[in-house]
Order: sequence, then structure tokens, then C-alpha cells
Amino acid sequence: MALFYYKEVSEDTKLAIWKIEESENYFLQFVSQQYPISHPQKRLQHLAGRFLLQYLFPDFPIHNIQLAASGKPIIEDNSYHFSISHTGSFAAAVVSKSQVVGIDIEQKRATIVKVINRFLHQDEIQLIKLYSNSVNTQQSTHLNFIEEADIFTNNIESLILLWSAKEAIYKWWGKGNVEFNEMIRIDSWQQQIEGKMKAQFLFENSIFHLNPNFHFFEDLCLVWL
Repeated sequence: MALFYYKEVSEDTKLAIWKIEESENYFLQFVSQQYPISHPQKRLQHLAGRFLLQYLFPDFPIHNIQLAASGKPIIEDNSYHFSISHTGSFAAAVVSKSQVVGIDIEQKRATIVKVINRFLHQDEIQLIKLYSNSVNTQQSTHLNFIEEADIFTNNIESLILLWSAKEAIYKWWGKGNVEFNEMIRIDSWQQQIEGKMKAQFLFENSIFHLNPNFHFFEDLCLVWL
């Protein structure tokens, strides 16, 4: 057994992270592979994620999982809402009987600096500069390329946190067609191990105000809502 983290959010909502140390055969004792997956690691992650659903709620109707038009796995009668994420040797899941949920886990990686323009809004980039200890933005608002690169390299945790938050919100939304850098905005977060964030999801003429939760475990970041 390799339960890495467990949290009972409420009587109706629970989440967990599983560190995958078992073989496929271990998980196949409890769940079946629902569709072909050729890559061994992805197949193992898939099985571990499905296993976690029943670990959290033993009566979870795993055989009733269907894919919505957007590709999101769902239980059609909404008796359970759930979300699954995985990275490397970790799988995470959140399950709720009462509310729509989303979850994401990410491992810290320096390569995220290369894609910041794909998922960050300019307001979020300015917040990262403001939070950075390496630059006093009150003294200078014009940074050269090397200084900007240093800011993002020194703030990998913030970048991973914002990426993970947007992934969790994307899964919460569950309808696809989301531009991360425009439709999902993170308004504030804390530079600490765990806490809440303030976020907005913008869809057409509607604004959804959200408060994703986050928790850091050394090189692993967890976000859920």
C-alpha cells in the first residue's frame, strides 16, 4: 500500500494521492482497464487513478464511467463527481457526492519557463514579478531579457502552481475549448506550503469566482477545487 496523502474535505468529498509502487497486476485485482493504452507507464497511471476512486468511496460505480462529448470522464447520473490526475509515479483523485470537482498534480520542472506565454495572462506575469524577491518592481518596471528570465527561473514553484491551478479549473469546467492564458485568471496566491487561491473563469459573458486549494510536497504540487 502506498497512500501518499489523504484528505477528507467533507463528509461528501474526499481526495488522495497514491505513490505508485505496485505492478499492473496489483491494480487489476480491483479495477479493469477500460480502454486500450499502449504506453506501460500511462496504463499503470490509468489503473492507479481508477483504483483511487473506489479507495475513496468503496461503492463508487466505476463500471458506469462514461466519456462526455468533451472527453471528460463522468458518471452520467451525477451520483458522483470526480477528477483524476497523474504525474510520474503519482496518481491523484478527488471524489464528491455533492459538487463538481477538479484536481491536478504536477512535479516541479524547469522546462515550464518555456511555455509561460501559453498559459499565463499578462496580469499574472506582473504578479510573479511583484512576488519575486530578486526584483524590486517599484524601482524599475523595465526589465531586460536576462532579468526576466532570472525572475521566472527563480519562481518555478509559482509557475507550477499557476499551471496546476489552471489544469484543475479546466477539469472542473469539463467542457473543453479553454484558453488558459485568457479564460482562466489567477488573481492571488500565497508563497507558502498550502493555502487557497483566488481565481476567475471567464466564459462568454459570465465570470465564475473560484478558490482553488493548493498543497506543496517537496517537488510535487497539488491543486483541487
